[in-house]
Amino acid sequence: MKIAIPTNDRKTIAAHTGKCKEFAFFEIENGNVVSTKYEVNSHSHHYGESCCGRHSVEKQQHNHKDLIEIISKADLLLYFGMGKGLKADLDKENIKVEKAKFIYIEEILSEKV
Repeated sequence: MKIAIPTNDRKTIAAHTGKCKEFAFFEIENGNVVSTKYEVNSHSHHYGESCCGRHSVEKQQHNHKDLIEIISKADLLLYFGMGKGLKADLDKENIKVEKAKFIYIEEILSEKV
C-alpha cells in the first residue's frame, strides 16, 4: 500500500493539503515502511515565486488537475485539512482519503503499519 501525506517540513502533516510544500509517499509492505519518497507540490505557492497559476482570471476558478495527478500515485491520502473543491475532485476521481488522527507523521504511520 502506498500512502501520501502532505507536509511542509517532513515531520508533520500540513494543515492545508493544497498548499503543502510537498507530498511524502510511504510504501508499506507487511507492516513495515519499505520506501519513502517526496514530491514537490507544483500546485502550491511554495513552488516558484508567484501564484500557483491554477486560477482562471475571468471566473476565479481553481484547477486541481496537477494535485490529482500527484495524489493519484498513492492508494490513500491522509490529510489534516483540505478545501471542499479539492475534496469533491478527489471523490470524483475515486481517490481514497482519510483524515489523520495525529499531527506528527511518525505517529500517523505507526497507526497504519
